[in-house]
Amino acid sequence: MAEGYEVVMPDFFEDRLSKFFLAESRNHFNAMFQLNGKATMNTLGLFRINCTFG
Repeated sequence: MAEGYEVVMPDFFEDRLSKFFLAESRNHFNAMFQLNGKATMNTLGLFRINCTFG
């Protein structure tokens, strides 16, 4: 499955998607585990905006 994804997806988009999802999810879960409600909601909001308009 991963090999098929690499064949179909251009490298430019593959790199951007990986960086976006890894960075945002890491930030979100880090804030959530630290019980930082404001940072958790901020990262979730950024993720939603980027998925909608990005």
